[in-house]
Amino acid sequence: MARRTAPRTSDTAPLRRRSPALAAVAAAVVFGVGAWGSGLFDEAPAGERAAKRGASAATERGPDRRPVHPEGAPPPTHQAASQLTAGVTPHTTPAGELADHAEHAPEASLAAHVDCQHGPGDLKTSAEYEAMQAKAEGLVQQGTEAILEGLRDPLLRSWVGGALLEDLDAFSELDLVAGLAELAADDEADRGLRELSLELIGRSPATDPATVTRLSDLTLDEAADEELRGMALSALRLLARERPDLGGQTRAALLSAAERATHPWMRADALDGVRSEGASPTQVARLIDYLDAQDLETRNGAARALSDADPDHRQQVSAALERALLRETDPTPASTLLESALRVGRGDAEALIARLAQAAIVQRTPELSEQARDYLELLAAGETDPTHVIRAHQERVLHRLSQ
Repeated sequence: MARRTAPRTSDTAPLRRRSPALAAVAAAVVFGVGAWGSGLFDEAPAGERAAKRGASAATERGPDRRPVHPEGAPPPTHQAASQLTAGVTPHTTPAGELADHAEHAPEASLAAHVDCQHGPGDLKTSAEYEAMQAKAEGLVQQGTEAILEGLRDPLLRSWVGGALLEDLDAFSELDLVAGLAELAADDEADRGLRELSLELIGRSPATDPATVTRLSDLTLDEAADEELRGMALSALRLLARERPDLGGQTRAALLSAAERATHPWMRADALDGVRSEGASPTQVARLIDYLDAQDLETRNGAARALSDADPDHRQQVSAALERALLRETDPTPASTLLESALRVGRGDAEALIARLAQAAIVQRTPELSEQARDYLELLAAGETDPTHVIRAHQERVLHRLSQ
């Protein structure tokens, strides 16, 4: 049977950059290193996400495939390394540059994971693992109908999801994405299936504008479970990061979700996923308005969203970030404002950061003072790449903490 696939271009190449949770599952040695407990997305639980964004620790997926998200795993958690790094954006350290972390994963024995509450059910031997993996791979090779049926099996679905991520031909089938969208929207489907369907939609090369619209509809559905709406937001965030070809659609969907959010954390998550690169003047103005929000999570998300503004908007955005920092009262969004100003300032970053270093909250917060000072020292030394400056600052933070 001929497959009907979406073309795979350079725009879909970033699919190989897994979220920290999936990368950890894939990079773990035999029987894992507790990665199953980290959940579907590289996100903290509802209400903590925007305030605790740490630098991504994504790694490349290894040759051994493991379950994506077994039943019974607790909500995902992601703790920031420190208050100072809480404002670091997910793209601060590119996933490819951290790929070697997988090589240093600690080895784990079978005995260490037989009773692990986050482990994959009752599988206790290598033969059982291999049999389950082979079964999942066989279903994926059979095509969309078999894949969707396998995903409906609570004991098998996480293995099918893991195998599917390794088969781009199967993952690129247009009818598979349509089937996943149906599962995600099915009110009668169990929670785990709907969440995994959203996870896969957020990663598939075949996800198209129509699917983005369906995700957007789910985020706006006030009758839907809030956590499920949050998972739909996470899928949109993944697409915004990994699929530049869908940038216009995902940006519009995330801004709509922010405007109609029923809780601050949901609004903050939506804003945090927006890419201002390519945004219209109206969309940039809407993001700037959120810098005045009452809740710090929303201010933090808006500050991060503005970090990649186009050159035509940089002067406007730089001025808005400066005004926002002068009135900011919380260190978390203040740290994000400093970082975004560094990114937006480009050639004028040194002068901009020098002014921001005089803001009241920076002056009275040691971590923020060190952040601004590190930025200025690195810029003065001739480093012009914002990502390199931020990475060097993080290394300095770790060094200071180790003293």
